[in-house]
Amino acid sequence: MTHKIKIFSARGDTIVAEWEVGDEKQVEVAHGLFDQAISEGWAAVTPTAEGAKAVEKFDLGLEETFLLRPIAGG
Repeated sequence: MTHKIKIFSARGDTIVAEWEVGDEKQVEVAHGLFDQAISEGWAAVTPTAEGAKAVEKFDLGLEETFLLRPIAGG
C-alpha cells in the first residue's frame, strides 16, 4: 500500500511525499517533510469515518496525511 502526504488547497490536493512501509529512504524523506511543515506552523490531519483527525507527529502507517497551510489572521 502506498502512503501519501498531500497539501490541501483550493486548487486541489498535491502529493508531496509517497512511501511504502519498509522503504527506509522514502519514509525518511516523508518524515523530514512532515516535521519541517509542522515546525513552520502547518497543521496536519488524516481522514477518518467521523471526519478529519489531527495528526501531531509523523505516523508512517497512515494512508493519507493532509498538510494545511497556516492561516494569517488580522
